[in-house]
Amino acid sequence: MKTSPQLQLTRALRLRGMLLAVLAVCFAARLAATHAAPLSLQPLLLPGKWPIWPRGYAQDVKIVGNYAYVALDIGGLAVIDVSHPTNCVQVGGYDTSGYARGVEIFLQRRTANGFTGWISYAYARTRVHDGALGLNFPSDYDQRHTFNIYASRRLRPTVNLSGRFTYGSGMPLPGFYRIAPGGYAISANRNELRANVYQRTDLRINKAYVHPKYTATLFGEIVNLTDHTNRDFDSPGPYDVNTGRTYPAFFTMFPILPSVGMVIEF
Repeated sequence: MKTSPQLQLTRALRLRGMLLAVLAVCFAARLAATHAAPLSLQPLLLPGKWPIWPRGYAQDVKIVGNYAYVALDIGGLAVIDVSHPTNCVQVGGYDTSGYARGVEIFLQRRTANGFTGWISYAYARTRVHDGALGLNFPSDYDQRHTFNIYASRRLRPTVNLSGRFTYGSGMPLPGFYRIAPGGYAISANRNELRANVYQRTDLRINKAYVHPKYTATLFGEIVNLTDHTNRDFDSPGPYDVNTGRTYPAFFTMFPILPSVGMVIEF
């Protein structure tokens, strides 16, 4: 005997309703048991205390012997004695707290065929606190001033000229350096010296060839048009214990770099 589709649907809905009702009853019984007997969870919890760290959330932990090394985000590192799990004691740590603040101004102009471009300026200030040494200093990437200009002009329907200028104030030389006769010497203050400013001007021209099946763009570009020397810190270098001089290593970025090429899009 065949069952009509309507009857099959009715039975399926009834079965679903019964199943939901059973689940609701089970959930209610579990919830009531939890509220009626909260002490049932006590055997899972060990009485004791956990040392309070003033800053940061625990991001990771590594257990070595009887010590837990806890990474505390901006709070640095905490070393905790866990030899007595019910009475953990903080025995050390390394505070690397700090802050970063800044503001940016951005202006932009867009047109279909005319002049298009944008200008931006950003001011930032980043400080780090070293709890172990009791020092406050700029972070290694504390770049106070950043200035950018981009401009583009469509000279013809298939010809476009664009340029970009970038300026960035020098970031600190990471370490304890000061200027001394003949080079550098060790300083009592960290990151007190800064690298020279970063400056670069790029120029580019595009010529597009439009075909029903593809588009070819021929371009010419000059990177670092003014051939400005941009140098940055590479490694600490050797230290002379007799003279107290140190010789950090630096690397030089791209000089003026012309290039031509073609991009084909199908």
